[in-house]
Amino acid sequence: MSEIEEKRELGFKLFQEEKFFKCYEIFSYIIGKDDTDHNAWFFLGKCERRLNNYKEAIDHFNKAIKHFINQYSHLEVFTSNSNNDLRWIYTSYKNSLAVTYQYNKEWTKALDLFFDLLRGQANKDVLNSLGYTFHLMSEEEWIKNKNTNLAHIYNLQSLYFYE
Repeated sequence: MSEIEEKRELGFKLFQEEKFFKCYEIFSYIIGKDDTDHNAWFFLGKCERRLNNYKEAIDHFNKAIKHFINQYSHLEVFTSNSNNDLRWIYTSYKNSLAVTYQYNKEWTKALDLFFDLLRGQANKDVLNSLGYTFHLMSEEEWIKNKNTNLAHIYNLQSLYFYE
C-alpha cells in the first residue's frame, strides 16, 4: 500500500473516531501531494462541516465535485445509465454540499441542489435531506419570523419528502 493510501485509511479511521482536527491534517497532507484528489477534498469538507466551519466546508465540497467531474468527464457519470459506483460518489458529494448549505441556512442553494440530484433518480438520502430542509425552514419561519402560514406550508412539504 502506498504512503497516500495508508494516510487515507488513517484519515477514514480518525473521521469515524470523530477526531476531526487530526483527520483534517491527514487529508490536508494528501491534498499537499495531489491537489486534484477529489476524495481528500470531500473529507476535508466533511471535517469542516463537523467543526461548524460551513463556508470552508462548502469550498472543499465544491473542489471535490470539480475534481471528480474533471477526472470522470469522459464517462457518462451524470446520467441514469452510468456506472452506479461513480454516480453514488457524485451524488454523495453533491448531497453533502446541499446539506452544508442547509446548515448555513442558504435554503435556495440547498433546495436547488436537492432537486437537481433527484432528476432522473430516486435517492432516499437526498429525499430525507430535502424533507429535513423544509422542516428547518418551517422552524425558522415559526420561531424567528412568526410566519405561521409559511411555517405550516414548509412543514407539510417536509412530510412529503421524508420516508
